[in-house]
This record gives sequence, structure tokens and C-alpha cells, in this order.
Amino acid sequence: MISTIAQKPALKLAKEHRPVFIQGLEDLYDLIVPIPQDLAPIVVKHHGFPVSPIDKPTVYFSAKEDENYHYLLYCVYHRMDWSYGQPGGPLRDSLDTHQHDFEGVLRAIPGDDSGEYEWACSVFHKELHLTRGWMVFSIESQGHGIFPVPRRRDFLTQSRNEVVYAHYRLVNINSEWSPEQWIKLRQVFNANGVNLPDQWNDWRIRKKYGKETDGLIFTDPAKLRELAHKCQLI
Repeated sequence: MISTIAQKPALKLAKEHRPVFIQGLEDLYDLIVPIPQDLAPIVVKHHGFPVSPIDKPTVYFSAKEDENYHYLLYCVYHRMDWSYGQPGGPLRDSLDTHQHDFEGVLRAIPGDDSGEYEWACSVFHKELHLTRGWMVFSIESQGHGIFPVPRRRDFLTQSRNEVVYAHYRLVNINSEWSPEQWIKLRQVFNANGVNLPDQWNDWRIRKKYGKETDGLIFTDPAKLRELAHKCQLI
């Protein structure tokens, strides 16, 4: 039976097992930042370098557990998913650019706190990338796909810089997001082609088991882990 971990122990677990993110950095829009309260659209203006990371980036997390594992979902927000100077010219860039971006990493940690990071997966649009035992993840510039390091290191966009996020503010979306905030975020994010964690899925799992599996990474990560094994994704 999956259950949500209470706020204080959830924060303690999230701090103890937080992953390190290596962010590819080409523009201001690649910085990991807090979700703005007004969610107002911004005018696309590429800043280039120098870009200075903010002192206290925010990562949003959820903590669930069953009799075997703690499931910690870490979500990062970028102000824009952007494209600039890609093959295909300005039209291709405009089609690949949208306001807001939300991606995440799920970690399954043995409940006995043995420290063995047995399983992790990262979300890249509608596909999960699953692996075992990784603590460090790279985030592409522009598209912000997340991949374990060093297995998919070659997928980083050729960026002129990177920033390492090892310490960041943690916000528990189970206890700190109100129902009204969920509704507002869903309306704005979905209108821009961005999904919240309770909508994330892997296309292979969805194709085999149906749309009712959408959001398992957030609502029932133990079930997601089971289906990922059945689909031979790990």
C-alpha cells in the first residue's frame, strides 16, 4: 500500500537523498528557478552570457512510501523551454519554444536506509529514462531533458557553461501546494504544452496499459516501478 510521508520526515528524507543536477547553461532560461506566483507570460529575449545562477534555486518534491521503499520525486522548473539557432531556422525555433517547463527525477530508496539507491528514473517529455543507482543527473540546455550521468552525458546540448546544483530549497508539493494552486498551475502549464507530475507517463507503459497509468510517477510510484519491470524498461 502506497502512502504519503508526513511533512517533517518527508523533508528530512528529501534533504538526505537529494540528487545533484548538472545544468547545461546557454541562456537565462536554463536556470532552475522558483515557479513565479503570477505565471505571467514573458517576452522571449535571448540573453546569452554571462548568466549568473541564483543563490537559492528551488526544487519541488513529493515523498511516498510502501513497505519496501521510499519514493522521492524531485521536480525542476525552468521559465521557458526554448530553442535558438537550431537547424530549420527561426520557424523551427518558434515551434520548439514554449513558456514554462517542468521535469523531474524519481528515486526509489530502500526503506531500511541502507543507502543503496536501487532505482531511479528521469522524465523527458513523454518518456522515462530508467537506471540503477545514480545520484547525479545532467539537464540539457534549451530542452531541459534530464539524464543520469555519465550514461547519457553525450546528450547534453553543446553549451558554453554548466552549473552544479547540489544544495537547493525544497518545497513539498503534497503539503505546500493548495488545491487552488494545482488548478491554476494545470491550466497555465497545459495551455503551454507542459504537464504536472500527476500527468507524466512513459509512452511505452501508456501504450500497453492505457491512459489510466498517467501520473503513477506521482500518485503510485510503486506501481510505476512494477509496470516498468513488466515492460522491460529496467
